[in-house]
Amino acid sequence: MVQKKPLHTLWAQSPNPNQYLQIIDGQQRLITLHRSVAALAAAAQAWELDFIAADARRRLENTEIAHPKLTGAEADAEHIRYAVKAGDRKSLCARWPDRFARGGARFRRSIGGPDCLAAYVSLLEWTNAFIDGSSIAAFDPSVRKASITERADALLQAILEDFHLLAIFLAPEDDGPAIFEALNDRGAPLDAADLIRNDIVRRARINGEDAAAVIREYWQPFANDPFWRESELGGRVRQPRIDNL
Repeated sequence: MVQKKPLHTLWAQSPNPNQYLQIIDGQQRLITLHRSVAALAAAAQAWELDFIAADARRRLENTEIAHPKLTGAEADAEHIRYAVKAGDRKSLCARWPDRFARGGARFRRSIGGPDCLAAYVSLLEWTNAFIDGSSIAAFDPSVRKASITERADALLQAILEDFHLLAIFLAPEDDGPAIFEALNDRGAPLDAADLIRNDIVRRARINGEDAAAVIREYWQPFANDPFWRESELGGRVRQPRIDNL
């Protein structure tokens, strides 16, 4: 019997009704599920399981407007688009050749770069290992006896049906940034950069400005620059350079 796995809560708000939802808290959970489905779609395509790949991909993209259902932060947007459109290892190697070695056979995790890309490559490797039966999970007799098609389909159904998020929707007038800080106050400590970015969003909304445009123009040049993500000593504590700034 498959056990249902709760993944905690997801807080969302719609600044523009009927257009999109902004995730206030729970981004990592949602992006992990999204990339798990993207990795399965790419793996199924490689195994020529076209109907499973198509079923997975329709969960990733709004086909009516040819736009991903999840865009993520600006720093992650390009990696999400690649995961949705052409997330196989060959395409990733062609786009980010400095992250791969031996003709794409080995992924370089130690040279830095976006963590989201490393996470997606790991998900792709684990998915392929499950489908071809070489993973630890395949030692289970029921998994080992299953066909490649059955394993791929079982994995897709497990992701779609056996993980649950409790979605809480905020009203447009609710202060999303303040709620974000309150929710994370007792969890993992937030970086100074997280708090500053959150405050920029809050102030932009108060002033009636386009928060996404403000972040894109004034914040992303820092967030996307590897120089500011590097760690350095600030007194006795090593932290990202952007936090020290």
